[in-house]
Amino acid sequence: MTTPRDTPASRRVRANGDGTIYQHKDSRWEAAGYVLAPGNTRKEALAKLTEKIAASNRGLPAPSAQGGLAAYLTYWLQNVAVHQLRENTHTRYTAVARLYLIPGPGKKKLAKLTAKDVCT
Repeated sequence: MTTPRDTPASRRVRANGDGTIYQHKDSRWEAAGYVLAPGNTRKEALAKLTEKIAASNRGLPAPSAQGGLAAYLTYWLQNVAVHQLRENTHTRYTAVARLYLIPGPGKKKLAKLTAKDVCT
């Protein structure tokens, strides 16, 4: 049995509940964590998990706290939306992002973005 002393120091960096980060054999990194959401039922939690997995399978990246709206929109329009939307819809979304979203709230970090930032 492995005791905490037998574990390399690099594996004991994060505290309990901080999640995990590891590298796959194909050099990709994966992170996982737990977020407590009071009042959620098991069914609601499972629905959110299923939604996140489906988004990941569609190629939609998880928003990063450091990433900005402009970078996220650009990625989404070029890599995800182009395969899921009709050509005219994609063209209109691209125009709206370029004219209104990227110049204004595009500078804002995703983690700090609010509805007020987009609606004003």
